[in-house]
Amino acid sequence: MARLLFPNTVNHMTNGDTMWETREVIARLYHDEPGKAARARKQLTSFLLKDGIFATAGIFSDQTLKEHSDYRWWVVYGGGTPELQYVALKVLSKRGSASSCERNWSEFDFIWNKRRNRLSSKKAMMLVRVHSNLRLVRKRKRADIDDDENAAMADDERASEGSCTDSDSE
Repeated sequence: MARLLFPNTVNHMTNGDTMWETREVIARLYHDEPGKAARARKQLTSFLLKDGIFATAGIFSDQTLKEHSDYRWWVVYGGGTPELQYVALKVLSKRGSASSCERNWSEFDFIWNKRRNRLSSKKAMMLVRVHSNLRLVRKRKRADIDDDENAAMADDERASEGSCTDSDSE
């Protein structure tokens, strides 16, 4: 989806799936503002056709594209299309990572090993989901306990500071 908003790929043909995904993201970001969503879709068409504000000479030149990252390009040149600029900056600010996939595969390896190779794929997926959710619950509980301990230590520090200042004033 983000590929569609890269200024250096605007000359390439887009497939239907990419266009549909982009429209879905626009709809999600502007779910309570249909007017802005419609303007963003119209601005997307202008961007893809290099029409309107995007017909300005030089904004898609090799030199300009080398000088600016995709995110920065939208900051500099996307101001005339604020709705589409908002969508582009939201999408391009997301970092891609394979760590969640790696974690999922690792959990599959843990669940679906030589001893448990008779599990159906549906059952294995269910067990991986349960295992992941239990890990998240444990992590959240640890974070809550840490927060409670930190709050208690802060209260103790405030109480000890208060007692020191009281005895100093006497």
